[in-house]
Amino acid sequence: MADASSEDFYALLGVSPVGTGVEPIQRVLSLSAIPVETIKEGYGTALKSATQDPFRLSKLAQAFQVLSIPDKRRAYDLQLMQVAASVT
Repeated sequence: MADASSEDFYALLGVSPVGTGVEPIQRVLSLSAIPVETIKEGYGTALKSATQDPFRLSKLAQAFQVLSIPDKRRAYDLQLMQVAASVT
């Protein structure tokens, strides 16, 4: 599992929470509510811009794998929540 404190898979795929300036915990809750279809669209868009960068392609694939599988996404979101709770 990726370390949620150093990676932001949602940002990597260009997916952002609804609203701006939200508290860290509210941001994670908002991100976890994003439908998988939106994750897939973000992945497709990000792939188009990263075709010449193998490292970025690898990170995109890792992000998509985590966010598109419900159990992995829940675990990742839980890590983000723990990080957000430690910030506030």
